[in-house]
Amino acid sequence: MYGSGPDENKIHDIIKTYDKNTPVKVGGLIEFKKMQKKLLENNVFVLLSDYEGLPVSLMEAMACGLVPVCYNINSGIPELIDHNISGLLVNDRESDFYDSILRLKNEDGLWEKLSNGAKRKD
Repeated sequence: MYGSGPDENKIHDIIKTYDKNTPVKVGGLIEFKKMQKKLLENNVFVLLSDYEGLPVSLMEAMACGLVPVCYNINSGIPELIDHNISGLLVNDRESDFYDSILRLKNEDGLWEKLSNGAKRKD
């Protein structure tokens, strides 16, 4: 996870509480010129904001083949993500989000299908 904000410590606490061996790591702020390299090293882009317009970070992640898992809000996000084709849209930050991550982990070929769909999105 990259970025910073007022809830950063909460993220660290959640990771420590639920799974100390999780592959999720918090990387903090990244210089813009290093961002593409970091994106290419990862698999999933998560955006669970209450409000977004048309997130450039989402478009950049999709172009790098990251599978977006985003909160289904009335914004530009559903214009970019075709659910189950170029990413996953979730309707809550609890069970639907969790189930979507488990699908990516356990459903054969799903990550590859969605990654390719994300890269092809025009």
